[in-house]
Amino acid sequence: MGEVETQLKEMLPGICQEIGVNILALEIMPDHVHIFLNALPSSSPADIMAKVKASQYNHATDCFVKKELGERWNSIDGIEIQRDLYSSFLIMNVNPDLNSVNRGKCVATYPNFVRLHDLEIQRIKTGPNKKLAGMGL
Repeated sequence: MGEVETQLKEMLPGICQEIGVNILALEIMPDHVHIFLNALPSSSPADIMAKVKASQYNHATDCFVKKELGERWNSIDGIEIQRDLYSSFLIMNVNPDLNSVNRGKCVATYPNFVRLHDLEIQRIKTGPNKKLAGMGL
């Protein structure tokens, strides 16, 4: 079992419990995750994204800044972070009310996210597959 798989298996049950969903099945593949959840439609990933404005939030400054759709990178604490991966990171740290991001959790888990982000970007740059590995809940 790889490091990313180990971390996902440790993190996902707690995240799901916090937002009130149950994991029915989980399969972690080399480049994506299959997760089958028992959840209300109101706690779908799309709804969470809309509520917390994950593509606009910066946990370091605690501000929302609207970005153009074509802007694919965020500068967070002077570090360039791919926008879709960062949105997934923010959703991973959403509060149980599904309306806001838990900034404290973001601050605590951000260094590890940056490490995993950089590994993924390096994998894309050096490998034959130029697509992001799936990062979902």
